[in-house]
Amino acid sequence: MDGILAAAVKAAEGALKFGHPTGYAWLQTVRDMKRLTGLMMHWRLQLYLQVTVLLLLLLLLLLLLLLLLAAVFSDCTNELQLHLLLEH
Repeated sequence: MDGILAAAVKAAEGALKFGHPTGYAWLQTVRDMKRLTGLMMHWRLQLYLQVTVLLLLLLLLLLLLLLLLAAVFSDCTNELQLHLLLEH
């Protein structure tokens, strides 16, 4: 995208240099497009960062849940072993 915008800036500057009546408007439009593209990239990166953080938090929550389940089943297994030992 940057290559396309750079070529458009050069074309608009060339038109302005040769005195084309709409050269300045072209240049301003291309500069506005470049600014908006930069803002969109910033917004997109921010969104990707937020999604990544959310996925990491969900992964951490899943890990904690698995640890809790492992602790509960480990405790149940220990109680069952104790019960079986007491029966014999």
